[in-house]
Amino acid sequence: MAEKHEEIIIKKIIKKGGGGHHGGAWKVAYADFVSALVCLFIVLWIMGQSENVKSSVAAYFNNPIGDTESSANQDISDQKEDDAFVLNATKEKIEKALQALPFAEKIIDQIKVELLEESGLGEVKKKAVRVEFKDTEGIEFFKSGSESPTPEFKNLLSAVVKELVNLPCRVTIEGYTDAKPILNKGDFSNWNLSFSRANEVRKMMMVEGLNPHQIMEIRSYADNRLAEPGNPESPRNRRVSLLILLK
Repeated sequence: MAEKHEEIIIKKIIKKGGGGHHGGAWKVAYADFVSALVCLFIVLWIMGQSENVKSSVAAYFNNPIGDTESSANQDISDQKEDDAFVLNATKEKIEKALQALPFAEKIIDQIKVELLEESGLGEVKKKAVRVEFKDTEGIEFFKSGSESPTPEFKNLLSAVVKELVNLPCRVTIEGYTDAKPILNKGDFSNWNLSFSRANEVRKMMMVEGLNPHQIMEIRSYADNRLAEPGNPESPRNRRVSLLILLK
C-alpha cells in the first residue's frame, strides 16, 4: 500500500511599507526642519533688537505668568497720572472762565481754585479740584442769614458748571457759616443755613445743565471748620465749596 505524502504549503506574508515617495516619514522631517528655521529666525530677530526688548523677552521666559501685583500697581499709577492731568486742565479752564466774567476783578480774592487730594466716604485719597467762594464785608454770595444767592454768585456758578457738564466727574457741595448765631428764626441754626445754601447750589447746578447723578454728596459744616479760626465772626468764614472728582 502506497504511502500518502501531505504537501506542505508555506505562505509568506509580504508587508507593504509606507516608504518611498508615497510615505509620510518625510513630513515629520520637514516639520522639524521648518521649526528649526523659525527658531533661528526668532533668535536672529531678538539679537537685532534693543536692550529693552531683550530684557522684556528674557523676563517673559523667566516668569511667563508675570508679576500681576506690579502690573496692577503700574495701572493704578498710570490712572492717577491721567486723572491729575485731566483735573489740572479742568482747574485751568475754570480759572479762565471765572476771570472772563465782567466783574471778576472785584471778587477775584474771594474765589479759590486749587488741586488737592480728597478722601471721600469709604474711598482712598484721590486728586480733586476744589472751587471755594467766600463772602467779604463788601460782597456777599448769599443774602445774610438766607439761602438766597446773589446775582453775582449765580453767574459765577454758571461759568463753573459749563466746564463740568461734559466732564465725567462727581461733585460734592460743602456749606460753611461764620459763628454768629441766627436770631429770630426759631430752631433754624447755622447747621440748617450751611446745608440750605449747599442744597441751593445743587439745585442751581442742575438748572444750569449738570446731570443730577453727578452730584455725589452735600456736606454741612456750620461754623465747625472756620477759614479764619482767630476771627470766628469774619464774613470770610461764610463760604460754599465745590469738590470735583473724576468718576
